[in-house]
This record gives sequence, C-alpha cells and structure tokens, in this order.
Amino acid sequence: MDFFGKNGLPARMNFLQRKNYKEQIEEIEIEFIDLWYENPNYGLYNKNFEPAILLAEDAGSTTSIFGDYAAPSVIAASFVVSAFNDFRDFYIEKTQKSSISFPPFIEGLVPKKAYIDFQDSYTDYIRELSDRLLGTVVASKSDVFDFEDFMDISRRSLFPALKSSPITKSGFLLSDSCPIGVSGLCIELANQPYDSDLEKGRFLQTLEFKCYADIANGFGFYVDKNVPWRLIANLESPAMKSYISRYHGGTNTENILNRFFRAKTHYDDLEDVQRFFLGVYNQFIDQNPLFTKVEVDPTSIVRTKSNMLRPSPDGVYGRSEWLSLLLEIRHAELGIQITQEEFTERRQKVLDLQNNYGLSYNRNGYSLKPALGKIGLYSSEHIRSIYENKENFDSSKRTTLKDYM
Repeated sequence: MDFFGKNGLPARMNFLQRKNYKEQIEEIEIEFIDLWYENPNYGLYNKNFEPAILLAEDAGSTTSIFGDYAAPSVIAASFVVSAFNDFRDFYIEKTQKSSISFPPFIEGLVPKKAYIDFQDSYTDYIRELSDRLLGTVVASKSDVFDFEDFMDISRRSLFPALKSSPITKSGFLLSDSCPIGVSGLCIELANQPYDSDLEKGRFLQTLEFKCYADIANGFGFYVDKNVPWRLIANLESPAMKSYISRYHGGTNTENILNRFFRAKTHYDDLEDVQRFFLGVYNQFIDQNPLFTKVEVDPTSIVRTKSNMLRPSPDGVYGRSEWLSLLLEIRHAELGIQITQEEFTERRQKVLDLQNNYGLSYNRNGYSLKPALGKIGLYSSEHIRSIYENKENFDSSKRTTLKDYM
C-alpha cells in the first residue's frame, strides 16, 4: 500500500492521507514513538517537566563518536552511541549468518545525523529574532529616544507572538523551531524527506523493517513513527537504562541523567533575555546614535529641531525589573492565562524570594537562583498540566507543545 501524504497537497487530501498512514502504522506491533501526536518534545525535559538540554560543552564528556564507520562529526549521547554500536554489531552479524538483509536506504546502519548543537541552534534562531526586532525599531526610530521607548516597541511587536516565537532558551527548546536532535537521543540512518509518507510507507512495509525494528527495540530504541529511519533512545527501557548506568553507577538513571548528562535551561533564561534586549538596543543606538527632538513654540507655532544622543541602557533596569520581565515573558511563551492580580502575586513571590534568600544562597555574591527557580517552577507546573491534558487533542493532526496551550 502506498501513502501519499506530503506538504503541499490540498488540506483535505493531506488530512486523509496522513490519517491513513497513522492508522495503518498502528497495526505494526513494535515500539514506536510518535513525536507528532503523542510525545512531542520527547527527551527535552526531565521528569519534573523542567526543560533540560544535553551537557555537551566538553567534547567526549557526555557525547561520543560512533566509530570509523560514521563521519566524525556525527555524535550522540555516549550511552546512546554504546547501545547503537551493540545493536549494529548484532544486526550485521545476523545478516551475515542468515538471509536477513537491511531495510531499504539504511544499508550498513550508518548514522547520517544525530546530535544537533543546542547552543548553535538557539544562537541562529535568536539572531533572526533580533534582526526582526531591530528592523521594527528602526522603522519607528522617530518614536524611540531611550531604552524605555525601545521596550515599549518590543512589547507591542514581540510579546503577542511569544508562543510561536519565544525568546528564552526554555521557550525555544520546546518550540517548533528547535530540532529534536538537540536531545542527543536521536540517530537518523537516512537522508530522506520528513514530510513525504511515500518513502516511509515503503520502508515500513518491508520484511526487513520488522526485523530491524524488533532488534532495535531490544537494544533500548524506539522507532520514530513519523520518521522510521530515526531511532530514539527509550529512557524507560531496561536495556537503555543499563547503558546509562554504565557511566555512573550507584543511583537511578534519572539521577544520572540529571547530574551528568543534562542541564536545566531556566537558570539561563534571565541572562538570555538581558542579552537579547540590551544587544538589540545597543545595536540600534550604534547605528542610530542621534535622536531628533522636535519642539513647537505654542505662541509662534515655530518648530525647532535638535539632535540628542540616545542614552545608554546601563542601569535603567535593576534585578527586580529584569526578573519581572522574565516572569512576564515565560508566562507569554507558555500561554499561561491568569488574572493581573494573580500575576502580581506571583511576581511579588519571586521578588521576595530573591530579596530574602538571594544573598544567603550564595555566600560569594548575590545569587539569582532562588528567583529563577521559582519562575522555573511556575513554568514546569504549567508544562505538566499541558502534557497531562494532551489526550484531548486530535491525534490525526501534527501536534507540538504550543498546540496544547
């Protein structure tokens, strides 16, 4: 049976084709993972629903290359690589000792894509968002004298779209713009189009696919239902847990992941918000240092113009203002709908935490961790409620986190 769903078809036809693919695939009895309909953003948050990224600053500390058979630029989380290499060795040995072969277009089981650097992805994304905001501000430069005017423009142009165009790392990580490969859990064995169901259907309906998928499941991998040449580490699988435990024994795998492989993003969000707005504003005043002030004499109706230097943003916002702004941004990114009174109460709790515990939390300086932790808690509680309610959505349509908000 052929499946013809792909981008560009008329909406009704594409809906029916996608639905047909989904229903037929459900009859194949293997461990799929459905990143479109059932498990969006898999591997991008911890069990407390806090957005978390793979720690990959030090080469070789949490990631590994696959071996001589793959390009050295293709890496993944170390435990994922170990599991895949054992799976690959086992599968190749079976092909040599039996009539079993490889499914189409993944001959040799050679990873083509795996880990995608999160920081690089975020930097590229935020650069585009910054350019967009800068263009908006430049177009309204006659109304922008100082940082407060700049922030007024930013609020009007950016804030209504924060659900689809977030600013923070936490928002970006769980958005459509962030590739799933940043988790370090994914391995793609082919360079086939993601949107075309024709290649997927032919791949899935071969005899070799069932063997490949069963063996991959046994080594702790899901098969991506919508990209079946992509394997994703099943963190709940006993097999995958055994690979994780090899790196740091003596505790459960969730603790190992959180202590050695992951970093929560919400502790970086404030710095990223500051860098974003201050960076765009400084770029704006570098390019447009002078503000033309127009004054009208009410008696003679004479208009006079004078040029003034636009002021630096230094010191305009203090800790309280930045924390309040971050809280507002995270609520907008997640679509948290509360009353102004409730928001004011939350903001006060964040600021009280900072004032009461910020200094004592870090004896060497003033720590923002208590306040950022509270903002992270408000966010993770909402994300938890989103995923707990996701079964109410139409599973025949592609769904991501923002669709649950």
